[in-house]
Amino acid sequence: MYRPIIIISTIIILTLAQDGQRPARIEKIFENPSELDALKRSLERNPFEVWYFKDTFKSLEDMLITTEIYNKEAVERTTTKDRLQNVMKKALLGQHTGVTIMGGSISAGGGLINDYSDLRGIYYRVFIDWWQKTIQPFTGSNIELRNLAVGGTDQNHPSILAHAQMAMMIINSVRDALRRSIESSEQGVHHVPSHDLPRSVYFIDDQGVIPDPLCYTLITPDVTSKFFNPSLSVRDIDNVGFKQVKDVSIGFDRISSGAFNPERSRTDGYGGWEAEKENSILKLQIDLPFGGLLSVNETRAVVIVIRSNGYGGKAEVWLEKYKPGIVVDTYSTLGHTQLKTVAHHVTSGSHVLNIKVVRAGKFTLCGVLARAFWLEPVPS
Repeated sequence: MYRPIIIISTIIILTLAQDGQRPARIEKIFENPSELDALKRSLERNPFEVWYFKDTFKSLEDMLITTEIYNKEAVERTTTKDRLQNVMKKALLGQHTGVTIMGGSISAGGGLINDYSDLRGIYYRVFIDWWQKTIQPFTGSNIELRNLAVGGTDQNHPSILAHAQMAMMIINSVRDALRRSIESSEQGVHHVPSHDLPRSVYFIDDQGVIPDPLCYTLITPDVTSKFFNPSLSVRDIDNVGFKQVKDVSIGFDRISSGAFNPERSRTDGYGGWEAEKENSILKLQIDLPFGGLLSVNETRAVVIVIRSNGYGGKAEVWLEKYKPGIVVDTYSTLGHTQLKTVAHHVTSGSHVLNIKVVRAGKFTLCGVLARAFWLEPVPS
């Protein structure tokens, strides 16, 4: 289970950083000034009266939150607040706003089907529903959703209550940013200092940043779209008993009826190589590049990505010239995406990854990863 991370309109933020033009005063955007007043009234309306959960959660108390706790737990950095306010200025100009979701099984919708028949109650869809009712009719600005969440199907997920709590915090943050944008425009302030988003980094415990992470994965946040863009070269060189699978939707088989609908069903899924019979063998060639950010004395760890299931098999997995390998058991009563480290201190160049099923059952390999083995020299 992962904590969800929300990035609001990254593309819009990058555009703002390059845009030197001063936006017009908000009043001039509307042909009829009364529309601005209507937007203000819409913003002032209690969100509990219009949001998706208006019949279920009608107050903070209904969500088991006090005002004191709510105010204490809502934290927003100044740089984030400035970026969000600039995005809201663009929304007031009628430009569309992008929302990108990066997270795990919570953001993918894990557990929600137990509460509702679909995923319309997930926190970011509740926020979008509020936007479409409160903001879009007056500005013409639509929300464009890009969901990058991928997860499992275990039972360690919050109920619909937690999604409602998070959605309300997002709604109120955006309400405040919109009101600040309108107020600053009315006062003649056309631009708030903008700050670029920090570059992505990859951490390894407390030791530092991992350089040059490499990835070949068929785990996808959306089985209806193409996301495959590997940074690691992996190819099948020998195969006895394994078949290739793709676009297996996580959790969709729990939907009792109806066609697949990405707005009401989980979209994350997986593909890869799958075998069920004992003695099935798969050999993959992986090519670890020379150069990059790694020095000549640094090596990598090779990691595989597997899916667990209720009919899981067991396999021996090893990298040639790096024995002993590991034994991987994919049996679990729940569906997990798991990472298993196969070998350490792997040098650059071509290597052969071997997988041999030693106990019958479904064994699904979804990806191969390589990360820097932090500052550990090649063994002599």
